[in-house]
This record gives sequence, C-alpha cells and structure tokens, in this order.
Amino acid sequence: MALRKDIRGYARQVVGPTLAVSLFAYFAYHAVEGDRGLLAWIQLEQEIESTQAELTKVTHAREALAHQTELLRSDGLDPDMLDERARAVLGLVRKDEVIIVAPAADEHRSDAGTVRGRLVALTLGSGGNDAR
Repeated sequence: MALRKDIRGYARQVVGPTLAVSLFAYFAYHAVEGDRGLLAWIQLEQEIESTQAELTKVTHAREALAHQTELLRSDGLDPDMLDERARAVLGLVRKDEVIIVAPAADEHRSDAGTVRGRLVALTLGSGGNDAR
C-alpha cells in the first residue's frame, strides 16, 4: 500500500508539468509550422511582394496601351501613330523605302520558321510622304 501512495504522489508531481510542457510544445510547433504560423506568414509576405511587382509591371503595360489607344482616337489622331499601325498591320511601304526586319526582344519563331520581329522602314532619297 505504501508503494501505491508513493507511485500516486510521484505521478501527481510528474503529470502536471509533463502535461504543461506537452501543451506548450504543441502550441509552439503550430505557431511556427501551422497554416497560420511563422513560416506561412513569411511565405505570404514573399508572395505579396512578387504579386505587387507583377501588379506594377501590368499597370505600366496597361498605361502604355492606354496611351497608344489615346493616340489612335479619332478626335486627336496622331498621324505618326496611324502611319506606324498601317505599316505594321497592312504592310504598307513607300516605293523609296528599304525594309529591314529587326528580331523582337524575345526572338520567338513561328511554326513556319520565320522570325517574327519589328519592321523598320528606311527611306531612300527625298523622304517625301506623298509616294506610297
């Protein structure tokens, strides 16, 4: 009987602190590794930074497109922009021009094997706009 009392007394002294340490370890682990823990927070911060960088890049691209669209509006049509778009889309060239194909920045190739790029027209001679 005395042995039982000793075991119960010892168990009471050990169980409380063991339970407290176990609970502390459980919460500490989930504070670091959990779905909303420290590591997940760091990963979300990195994701926010990369998304903000992408947003800035897309915003600048949108502003550039909005500027080009503004130049092509009928109430304030820019003749140079109209000339550039007509040449690019319709392939219009003046008789006194030489066409040079400059590869695009990404230099991707189409299925036919031709390099898609930017057309650069050089005017030879007087440079008049009347001959097309």
